[in-house]
Amino acid sequence: VAHVVPVVHAIRKHLREARITWIIGKLEARLLDGLDGVEFVVFDKKGGLGAYRQLRKTLRDRSFDVLLHMQVAARANILSTLVKAPRRIGWDKPRWRDRHQWFINESVRSLHQQHQVDAFLEFARALGLPAEAPVWNLPVSAEDTNWAKQILGDGAPILMISPCSSHRLRNWQP
Repeated sequence: VAHVVPVVHAIRKHLREARITWIIGKLEARLLDGLDGVEFVVFDKKGGLGAYRQLRKTLRDRSFDVLLHMQVAARANILSTLVKAPRRIGWDKPRWRDRHQWFINESVRSLHQQHQVDAFLEFARALGLPAEAPVWNLPVSAEDTNWAKQILGDGAPILMISPCSSHRLRNWQP
């Protein structure tokens, strides 16, 4: 999710009139709550068939100019069928999984040994946008800032690295 935020900022900077809708999981939506200029459509990954029905109902009467299909997992591929869009931009052939190519009609450029953030910025470039250096600017609420100041104080800067992931294979080992 964090790697997609620079794509959102690139779109907002160069296509100011664009409306951005992001289908996102519940946990991920909490992380990005307050990100300006984005409508979040929350999908409950643990909601079973009811979650798919709800998303279909939400998107039934909507159409989009472009789908940026940035996930290659089977669930995301299935969900993408609920999005009506003539342009369906997805990953390049080396990164296809779970029949991703069946759900797209355009691919981003395939570049060897590219950092994942730069790979995601290929989606902005596929829209003809100059994707410069990544910009994150994640939203931080005043409540969260006040909590951090209470816990950490207002002294010297603190660097925190969180080597944890929701996927155990991505967790850093001691």
